[in-house]
Amino acid sequence: MALQRALALMQQIGAGRLIGPIIDRYPITASDRRPSIFGAERLARLLGLQVPDSEVTRILGRLGLTVAGAADGWDVKAPTFRVDLLREVDLIEEVRTALQVRQAGTIVSEDGRRRAGA
Repeated sequence: MALQRALALMQQIGAGRLIGPIIDRYPITASDRRPSIFGAERLARLLGLQVPDSEVTRILGRLGLTVAGAADGWDVKAPTFRVDLLREVDLIEEVRTALQVRQAGTIVSEDGRRRAGA
């Protein structure tokens, strides 16, 4: 665990000493984090484009989220370290950012064809 390693290093260099067990007092536990319903219709409405289901699943999966298909979109569960992903709009922002980064590496030639950037 990273916190234990950091504490060991601090003790090693004399920057402090452990006086008791590590206590986690964060108000939301991992078991309290419920999956978010992430709607395909809202994604399309906010982004102004249709993103294939497979692309959304790939993007969110690469970000470390657990993604399962649902009737109107996806059930998404964020890992505990992603405390910034609380609402559906947060997930939509992640998809938008990933699409923009991918598009930034694309160059449109004079004949209108796309190719990877240099």
